[in-house]
Amino acid sequence: MSSSHRPRSEETRRKIRQAALTVFTRSGFERATLAEISDTAGVHLQTLIRHFPTKGDLMADIHILTAKHFKKFLRERNMDALSTWRAWLELTANETPDMLVFPSDSYRFPAVTPEGEAAIRELREVLADVIAEDLGVNVDNDLRPVLIASALIGGNAHVALSWAGKRMDKKKFIASLLEVVDVTRESLGKDFSARKVAVA
Repeated sequence: MSSSHRPRSEETRRKIRQAALTVFTRSGFERATLAEISDTAGVHLQTLIRHFPTKGDLMADIHILTAKHFKKFLRERNMDALSTWRAWLELTANETPDMLVFPSDSYRFPAVTPEGEAAIRELREVLADVIAEDLGVNVDNDLRPVLIASALIGGNAHVALSWAGKRMDKKKFIASLLEVVDVTRESLGKDFSARKVAVA
């Protein structure tokens, strides 16, 4: 494919991805159809299938892209892990709220392919690794970072699912997501909150 076609192709993929998020949010993954997604994206069904042959391929692409964005956000961090997670939630919720709920909202955004499952696992592991850095422990022999990462992702999933089928009040939705981080930090105590991360 020539380089002149790549930007257009990427724009088409972006439109399809955003349409899929809208349709999955509205209908759930199982009930959504590729035809509904192509209509929402304003592209022919065959164009969608050329990029994403199945809903699973499309969902895996969403999971992989989100994990990639989160890793980039983490690399640029200049704060502790919980503050970074909180900032990412807030930023993502404001910019693309549908992408926010992917990590553990299995009704609307299930990991139906090995690639999708790997992306979600990678996000959890990356979050656990930076929590371990903050605690000054090794994630391989201390369960706390994994437990904290799982609590954050699981808590945010619980909040996201509580909004399923309801009319979205963006401000309240974001506040309820951030409350998960704040309650988690509070339960960990002052020692964790006071730890600062030296990031080069």
